[in-house]
Amino acid sequence: YYGHGFYGLEQASCGYFGHPASDLTVVQGAMLAGVVNAPSVDDPISDPANARARLEHVIARMVAVGDLTGAQGRQALRTPLGLTAGTSPNC
Repeated sequence: YYGHGFYGLEQASCGYFGHPASDLTVVQGAMLAGVVNAPSVDDPISDPANARARLEHVIARMVAVGDLTGAQGRQALRTPLGLTAGTSPNC
């Protein structure tokens, strides 16, 4: 569960970002990875500060385990999230 009635990655991607999961950016994927941990606490719509802190944690972990370089992690955190209103469009 990803919050706002979105079950599964595809629904969450469509609902939060307006496009299929196959089109997620690194920062969008990291946001969803963080949200699934505690959707009511790390909700990017109702609590963007908590969601941003969780996103930064996920990116830091991706760097720490070697999935991203430090430069890629910094770039991801500078990339706009592209969050939509939180309703699942037909995508």
